[in-house]
Amino acid sequence: MKKWLSKLLIMGIIVGMPVGVSANDFSGNMAHYQELCNRRSSFQANLSTCTAFENFLRSERDAARQARVDIQGQINQINNDITALVNAIQQNEILIEQKRQEIAQTEEQIRITEQQILELEQEIAGRIALAQEFHNDNMLIDFVMSADSLEQFFIKMEGVQAINRSNNQAVNDLNDLTLSLEQKRATLQSETIALEQLQQQQNQMIIDLRSREVQLFEQMQAEQRRQAQFNTNLQNININDIIASSNGLTIPVNTGWISSIAWFYPASFGGGWHPGLDIAANTGTPITSPANGVLLMTGSVGGGYGNHMVTAHQIGNDTYTFLYGHLSRFARVGDTIQQGQTIGFVGSTGFSTGPHLHLEIFRHRNQSLEQVINTFAANRDIWFGLGYTSRGNCATVCRLAPHETFGLRFGQRLPG
Repeated sequence: MKKWLSKLLIMGIIVGMPVGVSANDFSGNMAHYQELCNRRSSFQANLSTCTAFENFLRSERDAARQARVDIQGQINQINNDITALVNAIQQNEILIEQKRQEIAQTEEQIRITEQQILELEQEIAGRIALAQEFHNDNMLIDFVMSADSLEQFFIKMEGVQAINRSNNQAVNDLNDLTLSLEQKRATLQSETIALEQLQQQQNQMIIDLRSREVQLFEQMQAEQRRQAQFNTNLQNININDIIASSNGLTIPVNTGWISSIAWFYPASFGGGWHPGLDIAANTGTPITSPANGVLLMTGSVGGGYGNHMVTAHQIGNDTYTFLYGHLSRFARVGDTIQQGQTIGFVGSTGFSTGPHLHLEIFRHRNQSLEQVINTFAANRDIWFGLGYTSRGNCATVCRLAPHETFGLRFGQRLPG
């Protein structure tokens, strides 16, 4: 679909837009519209509907393309998330290994401490047993009772108690160390279990993300197939050279007489600026298209040009636009017009002293029909930036003198 035709469709400039045809109609009956619009003859006969159908195809193709972009963005995000999870798992592996090493070190410290407790208890018990065996009685009792005085008795008793307290304190210190180490081991084991559970969750998250990635990839392939199908459908619609370039221009009204030419009104009419050609003719005289082209717009104002229209035509490398004023009414035409086709009728609407066609011609040098239509669609300026009084620069856009274009002179009667 040519961009200019899409733009006219969007702007609502094209005449004869299909009524009641919606995207749902196209979507639900693709084969019918594809068959209708893939031949030049039926495309021309159903131009508005086929134009809308092609715009629908382009919209769906672009939507599929955008969907692919969006899905690829989601896949990229999933890959980023997976990378972050893999890095986190690797860090957890390092922490878990550190915890396991700390647990092994703590267990070794517990084993050593428990061995020290056992050895100390055995040493204390051995000393007591050795003393009893040597004296064949209770050495401690004999030691205390051998005191010569009460004062010496208390001194010896205090000594025995100090020895017992020292032995007990050593055992208690080792027991406290063992308890502390066991608590440390329990904490490390708990932290290790938590890290392992987190690692399991992260691994599951990676599995879920990989599964989602596969689903998204399948969706992206489906959108790619849709995009390719819409491209194929667009290529099958034969719209090349819908508007054939004309070899030359023909005068839109070939009857009546030339009542005014560019660039000034005749002195008998008071003089003053006149940007076009006036052809005096009876009300209702047909106005025909000067070449193959498109109807850009029709409009109506209370003054000025009254009922007016603008057409565009490509001749060689240049495009010409025609402004017609003071029409009595418009002909019912389609989006494209052919040379010689009736497009309107002479009238006396707007600022007019009698029935006539006011005609202005603009030459757009080295501009394609598409470029001119895009320019008009952007600003809807019927004078294409020249205003009412400027002739312009014919290196780009300029007003032509219509009487010179068609080889006419003031007062000339036309043969029709």
